[in-house]
Amino acid sequence: MKILELIAIPTLTGAGAPMFNLSRRIKQAGCELDIYIDQYRPHNLYEMLAAEGMEPAHGLWLSTIAPPHKSAADLFRLKNIIRNGGHDLIVCHLSHDHTLAALARALSGRRIPIVRCLHSIRSLSSRPLQKLLWSHADAVISHSENLVKLLHERFSFPMKRILYLPAEIDLQKFRIPVLDERAVFRSRSGFSTEDFVLGYVARIKPGRRHSDLITAFAARSRELSHLRLLIVGDGEILPEIKTLTENLGVSDRVVFTGFLSDDLPQAYMAMDAYIQAAVGNDASCRAVLEALACGVPVWAVPDAAACDICRIFSMDRIKEALGDIYFSKPVCGEVLRSRVEEIHNGSTSPSLLSGFFETLLKSAKSST
Repeated sequence: MKILELIAIPTLTGAGAPMFNLSRRIKQAGCELDIYIDQYRPHNLYEMLAAEGMEPAHGLWLSTIAPPHKSAADLFRLKNIIRNGGHDLIVCHLSHDHTLAALARALSGRRIPIVRCLHSIRSLSSRPLQKLLWSHADAVISHSENLVKLLHERFSFPMKRILYLPAEIDLQKFRIPVLDERAVFRSRSGFSTEDFVLGYVARIKPGRRHSDLITAFAARSRELSHLRLLIVGDGEILPEIKTLTENLGVSDRVVFTGFLSDDLPQAYMAMDAYIQAAVGNDASCRAVLEALACGVPVWAVPDAAACDICRIFSMDRIKEALGDIYFSKPVCGEVLRSRVEEIHNGSTSPSLLSGFFETLLKSAKSST
């Protein structure tokens, strides 16, 4: 099976991360894969894919910010790729590449199935053209059960044509701490053995509710003297959020680590509880599964509960929720991790993805 994959993004952020993981799954399923990404902007997604033996092809700009004449050129080049490339189906990740693929398919004269990956609730908005665009998707893959439900409810998309694939995480990297791993990161961050450390991993940008979380934390920490907050991530409003902690008088109780890569598992291990205050760009909420895999209990807003063992709370009651988290009974870390392993092992089989594609192709052939 030969697959054409398109994504109008240049970096391993937002939809780039789940796209990267899906591409690896497609390769593991034994499919031949031609990938086109945003070639108009500087990128690290290209290097990451190339390092995995999936070097993107050249020939399309595939960018949301490219001038109109470049997008028009993309349309006709993609028409020829579809007509002459011998691909069995197209996988798209964003509305831009989905629109381009639908138009190019019509021009090519080939009724090749289009599979749309659903990463964000923005793709389910009530914009006039959104419903039309979804009518030009033959199947959908999503990392979010909530988005799957909304797609079905808002656009009557058939559930039998949707594949839910939980976010893929590295279970060897994110694991239960051994020996003094937990103590080392806590000590390095200035936490004592008596402190209750609540963590949050997210890009620090508008919409991620950092200010609401810190404001509620400041109010509760006056009465919960050992409550501490560990904020992992970087972003455009980081200086503003740091200033807020200073103005609220809790800068000595909040630790900002910045962006973490190699040390991210150790940050989770240092936490007593993890809170997911908002849904990220790709809606897969990988951080929730990463925290659980490290044996950390998770409290999440409803749309971010990526696992059925998460405790649910509302940001409208965040102040009360912080007290509930602080006084909650300890949970066995091995129990939390075992649930993530069940989800992971049940969703990463190559046959799951290849079977979905094969069923789609059979259905397409029978309808022609």
